[in-house]
Amino acid sequence: SLNEDESISIIFEIMALADAKSGSYKIPILILYKNEEGVEKEKESIISLTISSKPILSIEIEKGLLLKGQNNEVAVRIVNKGLSDVRFLEIQIGKSPHYNLISQSKIYLGDIDSDDFDSAEFNLFFKLKSPNTINLPLTITYRDTMNNEYEENRIVGLKVYSKEQATELGLIKESKTFQIIGGIGIIIVIYILYRKIRKRRVKKI
Repeated sequence: SLNEDESISIIFEIMALADAKSGSYKIPILILYKNEEGVEKEKESIISLTISSKPILSIEIEKGLLLKGQNNEVAVRIVNKGLSDVRFLEIQIGKSPHYNLISQSKIYLGDIDSDDFDSAEFNLFFKLKSPNTINLPLTITYRDTMNNEYEENRIVGLKVYSKEQATELGLIKESKTFQIIGGIGIIIVIYILYRKIRKRRVKKI
């Protein structure tokens, strides 16, 4: 029973489904009661519940051959594996003594829905004396659906090769034109040596 200007709290235990996305949900409720005259009444209403979860982001480098001594396009893929959508996402690449940044250091990607991805492309010039494995420092900033701000620092490893290493490993193929030119060059050198040896023999006779 409730008198005038009184209130009472009722607790329900509710469990969100495992695949429920973050956000606000409207929950219908039905109130049954009797008035002072004992007449049964019912009232329908709506309450709101908020489900929130921290976004889970995965960062990886898209496949592509990276070579020292030249400009390379490095594509960084960000995958949203969480149940919460990501908003206003921005990614920034840090500095390193092993490469020069040719493009802009910061790229705005915007929103990434749950179970979706987006990519940011940077242009990097890897120095000839850089190691074969380079750590790429990245900073990502974003907001979740509840407008909470996040900032994460990540390190992603890159495999970088010289042209000679890439050729030996079969990652790139030598041009047939250069192979033909090289073969012709060898033949010319052998022919010149043969002529010189022959001339010497003729002089001795």
